[in-house]
Amino acid sequence: MNCKDDLSTAQVIEAVDSLYDMELFILPPDRAEMHRSVEIARSCGITSYNSSFVALAESIAATFVTADQRLARRLRSLRSTHFLGEIVV
Repeated sequence: MNCKDDLSTAQVIEAVDSLYDMELFILPPDRAEMHRSVEIARSCGITSYNSSFVALAESIAATFVTADQRLARRLRSLRSTHFLGEIVV
């Protein structure tokens, strides 16, 4: 949000408030997901931030799709990851 110069501070705060107003149930990753995230980050040479989303997708048997072509190349050894630009609808 810090990079969005077109949003005022008040607009960003309003956006944050709207997230809390949704009363979402936030479930932190479990130990196994965190361990898998570290394994993915180390083996693929990506950040733990990105690998945490990949590990989450794996843990719920979902496909991880990214528009980041560089990230997709680093993840190509993982069958459940895809580059958005290569998906044919």
